[in-house]
Amino acid sequence: MIIKLHFSAVNYALKPHFSAVNHALKLHFLAVNYALKTHFSAVNHALKLHFSAVNYALKTHFSAVNHALKLHFSAVNYTLKLHFSAINYALKTHFSAVNYTLKLHFSAVNYALKPHFSAVNCALKLHFSAVNYALKTHFSAVNHALKLHFSAVNYALKTHFSAVNCALKLHFSAVNYTLKLHFSAVNHALKLHFSAVNYTLKLHFSAVNYALKTHFSAVNYTLKLHFSAVNYALKTHFSAVNYALKPHFSAVNYALKPHFSAVNCALKLHFSAVNCALKLHFSAVIYAAKLHFFAVISKYFLHFSAVIFFFSHRKHRI
Repeated sequence: MIIKLHFSAVNYALKPHFSAVNHALKLHFLAVNYALKTHFSAVNHALKLHFSAVNYALKTHFSAVNHALKLHFSAVNYTLKLHFSAINYALKTHFSAVNYTLKLHFSAVNYALKPHFSAVNCALKLHFSAVNYALKTHFSAVNHALKLHFSAVNYALKTHFSAVNCALKLHFSAVNYTLKLHFSAVNHALKLHFSAVNYTLKLHFSAVNYALKTHFSAVNYTLKLHFSAVNYALKTHFSAVNYALKPHFSAVNYALKPHFSAVNCALKLHFSAVNCALKLHFSAVIYAAKLHFFAVISKYFLHFSAVIFFFSHRKHRI
C-alpha cells in the first residue's frame, strides 16, 4: 500500500514537471525560431542596402569618369584646332613675306641690270668716261637692292617669329585650360566617389547595428521566456511535491532524494551548456563582424589604389 501510494505520488509530482518542461522547451524553440528569422531578415536587408549603395557608387564613379574623358577630348580637339590654325597662319605669312622679298629682289636686279647694259652700250660709245659713270650707277643700284632685300628678309623673319610666338601662346593656354578642366573633373569625380562610399559605410554599419540590436533583444526575450517557464515549472513541481508529500513525508522524502539530485545535476548541465553556447555565439558574431569590416576596408583600399593608378597613368600619357 505504501509502495502504491509512493508511485502514485511520484507520478502525480512528475506529471506537472514534465508538462512544464515540455511547455518551456516549446517556448524556447519558438523564441529561437523567431530570433533566427529576425536575424536573417535583418542581415538580408543589410546586404540589400549594401549592394544598392555599392551599385550607386559605381554608377556615379563611371559617369563622372565618362564626363571627365569627354571634357578632356573636347579640350584636346580645341587645342589641336588652335595649334594647326596658328601653324597655317604662320606658314601663310612666311611664304607671303618670302614672295614679297623675291619680287623686290628681282625688281631691284632688273632695275640694276638695265642701267648696266645701257651704260655698257654708252661706254662702248663714249669710251672709258661713260664706263666709269655706268659702274658708279651699277654699284649704287646693287647697294640699294641689297638694302631692300635685307629689310624684306628682316620683316619676314619678324612676322614669322611673332606668328610662332602667338601660336605657342595659344597652344599653352589651351593646354592649361585642358589640364584645369581635367583636374577639376577628376576632383569632382573623387568627391562624388568618396561621398558615396561614406554613405555606403554609414548604411552598412547602421544595418549591422540594427541587426545586432534585434538579435540581442530576441536572445534576451528568449532567455526571459525560458527562465520564466523554468521558474513556473519549478514552482508547479515543488507545490505538487509539497502537496503529495504531506501524507507520506518520510517515504516520499526517501524516494525524492535521488530525483532532486538528478534534477539539480541536469539543470546545472543545462545552464552550463546554454552559457557555453551563448559565449561561442557572441564570439562568432564578433569575429564575423571583424572579418567583414576588414574585408570591406581592404576592398575599398584596392579600389582607391586602382583609381589613383589609372589617373596617374592617364596623366603621364597626356
